[in-house]
Amino acid sequence: MPAGLSRPGFLAWAGDHPVEVLCDLPGPVPENLPCPNGPNGGPTVGGTPSAPGEPSPAVLKTLAIQNAEKIYPGYAATFLSPSNLLMIYSGLWIELEAVIGFIVGLGLGSLMGQRTVPVVLLIVLELVLTPIFSTAVIAHVINLQRGVVGLAMAHLEPGGLPLAFGGDNRGTGISHLVPESTAIAVVVILAWLVGWTALGAWRMMTRDA
Repeated sequence: MPAGLSRPGFLAWAGDHPVEVLCDLPGPVPENLPCPNGPNGGPTVGGTPSAPGEPSPAVLKTLAIQNAEKIYPGYAATFLSPSNLLMIYSGLWIELEAVIGFIVGLGLGSLMGQRTVPVVLLIVLELVLTPIFSTAVIAHVINLQRGVVGLAMAHLEPGGLPLAFGGDNRGTGISHLVPESTAIAVVVILAWLVGWTALGAWRMMTRDA
């Protein structure tokens, strides 16, 4: 079942998949409907039943839409309302993104002694280089790709959020990101924070001297 559908979208999906809706979701199952796994996902006694007089596709579609109307409130509560834990994780993740952007921007600005060029470089890093390095496995430089902080943050992104890049791994369970362990991602983030903080502080100290 796809997540994140509005009521019209859910009803349209139900109309296109009437057997799945009637057989696998809660609700009445029409007589003589051959459900592969039995009614409402339960086992079928004696294997897949034969269905002389099976309801027509038009009837199945109508019944599926009617059933979807009844179960949509439960679907919305499950798939459209984020949990409190997801909201907390998402807030912390966004705060970490903001901290990284601030530290890197401050360190780069201090190192270069201006603001315009660092802002342009950060935009290029985030919008051009990070998506490329995060999704395309480039031979011989994959370890360099794993050192990009944007890839590390993508691997730490809460599972309930859509990926900004890297493909849809929320609905399919398949990630198109360059593989990287959580431990390596944490090390990369810490290295960027410590490194740019140290560079910025060093430049400000030497400039004052």
